[in-house]
Formats: sequence, C-alpha cells, structure tokens
Amino acid sequence: MQLWQRNRARVWLVILFLSWALSFYGEQKSKAFRGHEEFLTNGLRQIFLELQPVALVTPEGLRVWQSFLGQDPDDTYKEDMLFIIIRDAAEESLLLIQVQKMRRHPDNPRWQSGLEARSVAAVIKGEKVVIENCDFSPEELGRLIPDMLQSIREKKKMLGIKIHFVAKE
Repeated sequence: MQLWQRNRARVWLVILFLSWALSFYGEQKSKAFRGHEEFLTNGLRQIFLELQPVALVTPEGLRVWQSFLGQDPDDTYKEDMLFIIIRDAAEESLLLIQVQKMRRHPDNPRWQSGLEARSVAAVIKGEKVVIENCDFSPEELGRLIPDMLQSIREKKKMLGIKIHFVAKE
C-alpha cells in the first residue's frame, strides 16, 4: 500500500503516456487508410455481399467461410488460408477476415501447418463500411481483396453455388 502511495504520480504519468501513445497510433493508422478508403471499403462490402447468403451458419448464428488464396488450381498447394466470419446483428454486421500463411511439412508436401495470421475487422451498416482493425497496410489489403474475391468465386463455382452479387457504385 505504501509503495502505491509513494509512486502514485509515476503510475499516473505512465498511464497518461500510454493512453496518449495509443491514441496517436490509432490516428496514424486511420490516416494511412484515408487515400485508399473507398476502394478498400467497396472491396470488403463486395466480399460481405458474396458470402452473406452462402456461408455456412454455425449453431451460434455466425456465418463461416474457408478457402485458400493462390494461383495454383489445386487448393492442396496454395500457401495462404482465408477464413471469414460474419456476425449479423439487427442493424449492423461484423466482418472478420483472417489470412494465415501456411508452411509445408518437410516429410509430406501435402501437409501444411499455420505460421503467422493477420486479420481485418470491419463493421457494415447498410451501405457504410468502417474498418475497425487491420493488420495489413492499405497497399497489401488492396492487393489481397481481388485475390480474396477470386478465391471465394472459385470455391462457389466448385461447390456449384450460382449466387453472384455485384456491389452498387
């Protein structure tokens, strides 16, 4: 107790500094998306529209989609796994996208284990899309969105799903 009383000013200074630093980090991250925001939000909305009617619905009410990213026609040899969760609520939906790098097992090239995973979280209210959190730079996400859409469409085609949506401009 005495330690807290003696160091109270120091603790408050550390707390204030950390809160200031975190708020500055959030500002910098939102500034990075400013020039690319329309393209990225339209792409995320397109992903949402493509998957909302066709993704598997879990007992918890979440819509789940899994596919792989890459140029190889066989999913066995693709190096990135795409995992998407959509949570629908009354007025808004949460779109969570995770891309995980896969590493081939040295004994069997068909076996893969996950390495790093990065994600994007966005809230969708009607026509408006707000990126809440993103582990990708705007340029990386801009390159990934068309690959994600292609992966989704290829898997839908493979499964025989003919529902296709185009986002309104």
